[in-house]
Amino acid sequence: MSSPLAIAGVTHVLRDLLNDGVVDHDVAAAIGAAISVRTLPPDRLQNVASDTSPVLNVFLHRVTPNTGWTNQELPVRDARGNLVSRPLLALDLHYMITAFGFDDLHGEILMGYAMQILHENPVLSRAQITRALSPAPVIGGGFPPALEALDRTGLADQFEQLRITPDYISTEEMSRIWTAMQTQYRPTTSYRISVVLIESENPVRNPRPVLTIGPDNRGPTVIPSLTPPFPFLNRIILPANQPSVRLGETFTVEGRHLDGLTVEARITHARLPQALVLAPDPGGTARVVQFTIPDDATSATDWVAGPALLSLLVQRAGEPAPRETNLLPLLIAPIADFAAAIVVSAATEVTIDLPVRPELRDGQEIALTIGSETALAAPLGAPQAASASFTFGAIAAGSYPAWLRIDGVDSWLILRDLPPQPPDFEPRPPAFDPAESLAVPV
Repeated sequence: MSSPLAIAGVTHVLRDLLNDGVVDHDVAAAIGAAISVRTLPPDRLQNVASDTSPVLNVFLHRVTPNTGWTNQELPVRDARGNLVSRPLLALDLHYMITAFGFDDLHGEILMGYAMQILHENPVLSRAQITRALSPAPVIGGGFPPALEALDRTGLADQFEQLRITPDYISTEEMSRIWTAMQTQYRPTTSYRISVVLIESENPVRNPRPVLTIGPDNRGPTVIPSLTPPFPFLNRIILPANQPSVRLGETFTVEGRHLDGLTVEARITHARLPQALVLAPDPGGTARVVQFTIPDDATSATDWVAGPALLSLLVQRAGEPAPRETNLLPLLIAPIADFAAAIVVSAATEVTIDLPVRPELRDGQEIALTIGSETALAAPLGAPQAASASFTFGAIAAGSYPAWLRIDGVDSWLILRDLPPQPPDFEPRPPAFDPAESLAVPV
């Protein structure tokens, strides 16, 4: 990769290319005077050029990031936060080629040859860069010694070659540039050199080399199969064609390589500090495993309704640690005991105290829907609670379908008898399971 001296190295290589081209084309004979190629700002060059010495000047007027390499890579750190690699600094260099001549047509002749030379060399080869920078050119003007060692730029070694392309700019922009330099305008054209890749010099921690591969240095293990040998989950089949699972229900997990010495499910919930662990039901295979969520007093307090993530830990023979599968979403539905609900009806409002399993957690979004009316639960007042209170407006006496929603997951709402197939389109009120309905007294 290139060092920070690469920008100066590109300028010198470009000057050397133009100087060799002027000599090869014998431009001095066409003009009748010796020609010098300089790399000065145009305002300073006004004092250097003379009537007998036309000048072809190379001036770096702008540096821009290269869009193709800017997002190529990001800084990489290891597990401890130590920097392993740094991204490269990718730059495009924009140059102004200016012809200073004091006799008729001198500027036009110099500009024509300069553009021909750059057109014939669209790519700076590694041999051209090495020849221009080795041995290191002598730079005067009191520059630091580091700038006198342009042979260490690394330009010839970077894996992206330097390309020369015309970079035509508008008359307005050219006018602003020359106005900013506070000097008289001369015939000028612009070129872009792309791309210069500068590597950071800050130290990084490199990983140690690999000395052995596999047990007893036998190399990697090869398995004759297109299927990866690691446990993987494809889908979760929930009971009763429902989108969620409740306490006491059994769900099925399908995947591959799910068999092992021990298999357990890990259910991670945002409301719980630790993951819940489930043992599989008997009869699991490498492709299908079933799990049953317990429904007892402990489960009612330990489990939480709402969205969760499921993964399996599979300990296989001969492996030192269990492997964890990918994660799949699992919705845990609340169970509302509508039969035990305490409903108090007044003239202007209806208050409902509803028991819920598993227990509710402070901070959960809890909503109850009765028919077409929805109400939010009152604050629990405790970290955990076995019931929630809801206050509705005036509701006419009757029996309504009801369901509970906790953190976006609804309780089950089951039709007791489904309409015929195909439907007969006759007015027919749906019949709900009494366990999923709530009666509002007069």
